[in-house]
Amino acid sequence: MVRKRQLFRLGARRIFTAPSALLLDTIVYFGSFVLAFVNIFVAAGGDYKQWGLLAFFPYLLAAIGTFRLHQIDPNSKRTITWRRWIVVGLFFTSLVAPLAVSVAQRTLATPGVHAQAEVVVIERCGDRVATNQDCYLSNPSTVGVSATNYSPRLDANAFVPYLPGMAIFGISNSLPIPSPLRDARVAMTLFTILVVLIALAISGLSSEDRWRIFQFALVLPAGALPLVTGGDDLPVIALLLLAVILSRKRKPMAAGLAAGAAVIMKLTAWPLALLLLFVQRDDENHQAWQPYLISIASIFVPVLSIAAAVNPQAFIVNELLFPLGLTKVKSPAQSPLLGQAIFSMLPGYRLEVVAFLVLIGALLSVLVYLKWRPRGLGATIGFGAFILTLATILAPATRFGYLLYPCNFVLWASIIRSPAKESTQADAAIRNTSIEDEAYLS
Repeated sequence: MVRKRQLFRLGARRIFTAPSALLLDTIVYFGSFVLAFVNIFVAAGGDYKQWGLLAFFPYLLAAIGTFRLHQIDPNSKRTITWRRWIVVGLFFTSLVAPLAVSVAQRTLATPGVHAQAEVVVIERCGDRVATNQDCYLSNPSTVGVSATNYSPRLDANAFVPYLPGMAIFGISNSLPIPSPLRDARVAMTLFTILVVLIALAISGLSSEDRWRIFQFALVLPAGALPLVTGGDDLPVIALLLLAVILSRKRKPMAAGLAAGAAVIMKLTAWPLALLLLFVQRDDENHQAWQPYLISIASIFVPVLSIAAAVNPQAFIVNELLFPLGLTKVKSPAQSPLLGQAIFSMLPGYRLEVVAFLVLIGALLSVLVYLKWRPRGLGATIGFGAFILTLATILAPATRFGYLLYPCNFVLWASIIRSPAKESTQADAAIRNTSIEDEAYLS
């Protein structure tokens, strides 16, 4: 079993750090091109179609460019420099430019959909908080509509399925600043970029690993598309990345603060934030879960307590009943996965179905944990990916987009090693792999 874990870990790491990384770039860029191109024709929303129109050609050029670099000289310093310039170019052409165009069109009230409903919902939440009102409505009646302009009437009666921390990105909408800067996507994107850059700057990872994480988080469709069209998951993912990096650096209190900021935004942050509790170490390699727990609790306990105390009914309706599909108004999260299918087949037993799905999810999680026995930071992140994947599949109201979390977690698990001491056999194998790739990674 130990040998299998070592081989799996080394195999995953080899994919992301070997000289074939140029071919991996080619594959992911070509896949991104296909996704963007298909969005032009099949996407239901105009915002997705527009992103596809603006991003498909840059991705195609990047795929061609990286393939040519692989053919010419995959190991030279010049090739590595060109690879990084391609990432930077795609950052502007797949994220910055499409976001700027979308925000400008919304500002000008150009006909059409310019952002997903969550953007407007967050802005309305921020508006209420800015005027000392409760973010949550006692009797919400709509699920929100896609953003077409900046009218304060949009989504004024919508459910808010976010925790209180998400309101910070909507407060800018109430400020006396230019309209483009009031768009919640601008605040969420700037925050995400800043947190990702801070995490990578202090990570101590190799240059190749840092660029790969940046690429996945902000350049590929897994990051660029949601930031342009909605963006509410990416700030949470960025904070979890920072918590993981700080855990790796044996900074449990700082890691707890980062995780605490994430868990007051979305419930999707909770599984990994809680799992990180069990892998905290101090500078002397002793267990250090106490400072992590204290720092994370110092954020979420007062924030959630105040939010719930202001209007307990509104908090429960928005944060529990609506996401679980237990309100009269159905959640727009209706991707055809297992939990949603079961929930739809038994409309008269909604509460029972939710309880059954929760029980099945908990049972499977325990069984996998007992079988896997994850040890160390990397394995724990991998287990977190499994938990989020399982939750996405079994949730009664779910979206394929929630798979962003496990996809990011799998990448982190493959390249972020635990500071805890690993087995000597695994260390020796990793050192041998690093020696073979030294010229490429330097």
